[in-house]
Amino acid sequence: TFSGFVKGNYSEKQMPAFQVNLAVNNAMFKYPDLPTAVKNIQVDLLIDNKDGIIDNTLVNLKKLHLDFGNNPVDARLIVENLKNYKLDGNVRARLNLAELSTMFPMQGTTLKGLLSADVTAKGVYDATTKTIPASGTVNLKDFGYTTAGMPPLTLQEASASFDPKAIELSKLNGTIGRSDFMVNGKVENYIG
Repeated sequence: TFSGFVKGNYSEKQMPAFQVNLAVNNAMFKYPDLPTAVKNIQVDLLIDNKDGIIDNTLVNLKKLHLDFGNNPVDARLIVENLKNYKLDGNVRARLNLAELSTMFPMQGTTLKGLLSADVTAKGVYDATTKTIPASGTVNLKDFGYTTAGMPPLTLQEASASFDPKAIELSKLNGTIGRSDFMVNGKVENYIG
């Protein structure tokens, strides 16, 4: 379902108030030549502006869910205004990357590996220090990527945890072509 309204006067200095509602329940899509569908798509979204001042727009993604085969992705996000971006949201995903090729055209490219992510954002975006109030973890295991014209990339394991002040990489080891590499480290003040 989709509904909305625009109400008020429009000028160079003023927009009318507006609202958009979008609800998607149990949707799916599938490429005709591929065997697996992206299914169980759920969306509940409200975009609301009561006074026509664009900075006062509320974006409330109450729910986003998709099943990539047997791999769920869930997210929600509230942005209270578009001036200082007060955020409250999270994303959780668990993906078997090898299964993505059964859902999306990837001719000449192969992927494999297990990706998991748990990311939360809560607080106010600080434009002065460019601080995003987000923290979380992303893990990748048994990753492989091959495509024409590039050496193959493999990662046995990779893990990253981050907060507004630092990103910490650990267990990042793998090969590019015939060259091995290993990375551990911490990056501070990565946005400023």
